[in-house]
Amino acid sequence: MLARPTLLSLIAIVAAPAMPQTPDPLTKPIVTEHTAEWLAPRPPVKVFGTTYLVGFGGLNVALIDTGQGLILIDGALPQAAPAILANVAKLGFRPRDIKYILSTEPHFDHAGGLAALARDTGATVVASPRGAQGLRTGRLAMDDPQRGYDSKFPPLRTVKVLRDGERLTVARHRR
Repeated sequence: MLARPTLLSLIAIVAAPAMPQTPDPLTKPIVTEHTAEWLAPRPPVKVFGTTYLVGFGGLNVALIDTGQGLILIDGALPQAAPAILANVAKLGFRPRDIKYILSTEPHFDHAGGLAALARDTGATVVASPRGAQGLRTGRLAMDDPQRGYDSKFPPLRTVKVLRDGERLTVARHRR
């Protein structure tokens, strides 16, 4: 009896049209000796009030519900973007309600997933003037002390620069 389902499964696979799998350049994995640790699965968790962790065992990614929209903080590695959005959804939020993604540092392990997250949510990425430079190039600056440990990551075309003392306001937008 096992031969019949196996034979039918084989026929279905052979008869199915070949669908080319085009990899997503914005989620192309960056693999280091720490990747498995950094991306260890962890369910999303409420931290305090309306702040949640939606990241992993080794890399924190935070979500804040302002009541007027969501703010995501950091984006982990490029390949982490789908899992981050899945964790946002597990908490009952819609990823499209993320209005801003704040970048704390333009290093591949914190900013690698930002391009995919911005594309998939429609959110605006926000960074300091220096951080925005790195996000636009997908590389650390030549004088960054961590340059030797860094890897290229998907650059962002658009980054909103927030300078010292400036305020970021989340307003509900109709979509």
